[in-house]
Amino acid sequence: MAIWKEIDGWVYEYFELDTPAEKFDGFEPIVNLWNSKRSGNDIPSWSNFDFYDFVNWHGKVSKSTYLYNPFDFKVDLFGIDFVELLGFDMTGYKCSELLKLDQENALDVEFYEWIYKNRYISRYYGSFSLEGHGPIKANIIDLPLSDDGKNITHSLEILLPD
Repeated sequence: MAIWKEIDGWVYEYFELDTPAEKFDGFEPIVNLWNSKRSGNDIPSWSNFDFYDFVNWHGKVSKSTYLYNPFDFKVDLFGIDFVELLGFDMTGYKCSELLKLDQENALDVEFYEWIYKNRYISRYYGSFSLEGHGPIKANIIDLPLSDDGKNITHSLEILLPD
């Protein structure tokens, strides 16, 4: 594990793909699931997963498709826990659209692009404020997915609200 940046109360970490699940406090079951879908050193594909794999996690799942040249992503699935946390459903939006709507921030996007170009698992956590609410804490792991086992084409994000 290494820290990419710490800024405004958020910590951005990255991990090698073979990092043991025990290093991801609270996320061990989902990292073990992700690892079980791998074939050797390959990165699993979204098609390796089944709806029932995510029992007790459904609302905490977000899945995106990554686009390159220029870098962007499209949110394919945005679980209800994410929606309730942020007060906005990102399903169907591209990152470039979310930036214009002020629903995504440039630092996160820089981190996502760096993670996927370098093939890492990532975790980021911190707190933020929403209008009418006190500080809200969130802890998110981002697991890469690949259509060919090598090149990252999608992401699987799991939320653990504090």
